Amino acid sequence: MSESHKHWGALGEPGCDDLKWHIPSNQEINFAIELIETFHVSAMERTRELMTSTMLEGKQLSIEFCKSITTIKSFVTGMVTMVDDDGDSPISSAR
Repeated sequence: MSESHKHWGALGEPGCDDLKWHIPSNQEINFAIELIETFHVSAMERTRELMTSTMLEGKQLSIEFCKSITTIKSFVTGMVTMVDDDGDSPISSAR
């Protein structure tokens, strides 16, 4: 698996289910949680501040708000992959 980057974009054979998924170690999971606690929580706090702040106006407020919301969106998107599928979603039912 150490050279998997050499196979990126290569087409596989149809029906071949020989996938090797990475299973994160406890250390990797703890690191991801640390990142969430450090950056996601601070971005949420910053967004709340911006929503009530009178310090910034117009374009500067818009820029700061967009940065904060983009950070939150990125973390939410990534956090979804840290949880096993419980089988309740329409996508998992279709499989």
